[in-house]
Amino acid sequence: MSAELAEARAKRAARVTALTADAARVTALVERDGEALLAYFARRVQPREDAADLLSETFTVLWRRSRDLPEGDEAGRMWVYGIARNVLSTHRRGQGRRSALVEQLRAELDAAATSTLGGAASAPGPDAEYAAQLVRGLPTPDREIFMLLHWDGFTLSEIARLLDLPAGTVRSRYARARGVLKKQLEAASE
Repeated sequence: MSAELAEARAKRAARVTALTADAARVTALVERDGEALLAYFARRVQPREDAADLLSETFTVLWRRSRDLPEGDEAGRMWVYGIARNVLSTHRRGQGRRSALVEQLRAELDAAATSTLGGAASAPGPDAEYAAQLVRGLPTPDREIFMLLHWDGFTLSEIARLLDLPAGTVRSRYARARGVLKKQLEAASE
């Protein structure tokens, strides 16, 4: 049994030694090429603050794949930049997906904001867009109450419960918002 134990300890020591050697090589690469990699990312991404995140992701991949690090300084450098290119490529694909989703959401929100005013469907157009712009110009608490009532179909008492406000406060804020909008619409029609 002691021979098996000694053999298991020897294998474990060899793995630890190999991991330590890999870690030392990756550490040397990171110290040598870290600033250059940060500059590589900074020249390729907007906002530039993303460069630090990409560098961090690259270092994470380097540590995970430290056993794959090729021998030699030049081969190691090329390997590191290959990983950096893959990280950058993944980042760009993610940005493209996010941009597409943001545009889709923006279009849906614009359509929703201009399609229902006063609880009745209306055709999107300059009047609906102007009204939506006026509503967006209200102070936040008043705007939220107005939108919940007219665009989302809640009653004033439901809004009071939803916002955890006294019903009188909700009624007075709604009356104030309605008064502001009425004055703005009257001024625009003159």
